[in-house]
Amino acid sequence: MTKRRNPAVAAVLSLVSTGLGQVYNGEISRGIILKIGLLLSFCTYAFLVFKSTRELLLWSSVLAFFIILKVYSIFQAWIRSRKLGSAYVVQKFNKSSIYVLLTIVFLAASMGLPLMVARFSLMEMTPYHPFRSEAAKQLYLDFYEEKAKEWPVESETEMVDTSYGQTFVRISGPADGSPLVLLPGASANSLMWLPNIEALSRSFRTYAVDNIYDFGRSVFTRTLRTPLDFVEWLDELFIALNLEDR
Repeated sequence: MTKRRNPAVAAVLSLVSTGLGQVYNGEISRGIILKIGLLLSFCTYAFLVFKSTRELLLWSSVLAFFIILKVYSIFQAWIRSRKLGSAYVVQKFNKSSIYVLLTIVFLAASMGLPLMVARFSLMEMTPYHPFRSEAAKQLYLDFYEEKAKEWPVESETEMVDTSYGQTFVRISGPADGSPLVLLPGASANSLMWLPNIEALSRSFRTYAVDNIYDFGRSVFTRTLRTPLDFVEWLDELFIALNLEDR
C-alpha cells in the first residue's frame, strides 16, 4: 500500500524527537543514527563536564552540535518527504503508536544515560574527589572557610569516617548539654545554621552536619540510593559521635 508522505508531518516529528521524521519517511537506520549521535554527544558532555573547568566551551559545543543535528533532521525529513510524494510504500513501523513509543524511548535514553555517565564520573576516586580539579576544590574550600569565620560561637570540627565516606561535623555548645543534631536542607550545608546556632548552643551541645550527599566538606565514597542507606549513614555517624543512646 502506498501513501503520500506529508513534509510538514515529517518536519514536526523531527522537531519533537530528532530522527523521528526519518523513521516516518522509511529511513529508520538514518533516524536511529541521528538519535545515537545526539545521545553520544550528551553522554560525552556529561563525562567531560566533570573533568574540565572549561564548562562554558563544553556547553557551547554541545549546544551547537545539538542545534546542527536538530536542524539537519528537520530539513532532511522535509526534503525527503517531498521527494517521496505519494509513491511511498508504507512500512510496518509507520504507525502512530510506534512514533509515540520511539519518542518515549529516545527521551528516556537522552535523560537517563547522561545522568548515569555523570554519576560514574563523580565516583572516580581522584585526590580532589568529588571536585573536577584540585583548583576547583581549593576555590570552594577557601570560600567555605571564609564563610565559616562568621560562626558566632566557639566550635570544634570533626571528620567522621563512615562506610559511605567522611562526614564533616561542626560541634558547639556546652559539653554537658543535651545533644542536638542539625541537618541542613537540600543544596545547603552546616553553615545554613549561622543565624540560629548561637541561640541553640546556649543550652544544647549542637552537631551541625554537612550531608554526605550534598554540598559541604563531607566526601562520599558510596552513593546513597535508598532510604535505608540514609538511615545506615546516620546510624554510623551517631555511633561515632557517641550519640546512639541519646
